[in-house]
Amino acid sequence: MAITLQTFSSDIQRFTNRLVRYQGVSDRVLTEQLGVTVAQSYTLLAMPPTDSLTMNELSETLSLANSTMTRTVDQLVEKGLVERELDDEDRRVVRVRLSAQGQKAQAAVKEVLENFFKQALSDIPEEEREAVLHSFQTVTRAIAKGLATCCGQPIPTK
Repeated sequence: MAITLQTFSSDIQRFTNRLVRYQGVSDRVLTEQLGVTVAQSYTLLAMPPTDSLTMNELSETLSLANSTMTRTVDQLVEKGLVERELDDEDRRVVRVRLSAQGQKAQAAVKEVLENFFKQALSDIPEEEREAVLHSFQTVTRAIAKGLATCCGQPIPTK
């Protein structure tokens, strides 16, 4: 029996909302034990381990306003996890990079999240994993396209 578009979209919305809530709880619980907020952990994860990037590039990567990104980076600078530097070619441009302590924090956040998800997803049978992954990719692309089409919000899908 075919599922109507109305039923399908309602079910996807319900499951997505539930996953977002679960993701938020797991991120908060797991990152708090490392002494960073969820926003700070997402920022650490978005940064290259050994290179710098501009504040604009970081804002675009996380789809956040520059002012929001600046506040988060300020907090990470205060914690000694991120360093700011002026761009060599354009002194108006601010670049950010992980400090040595920030590289360790990034690795710790990655490890904690990876371990949690490996444990949480281990119950999905191996023969179903490819189909689950494909479904997530399909839904993610569709929602990103919908945001770009309806709302003019280009969302990075990487």
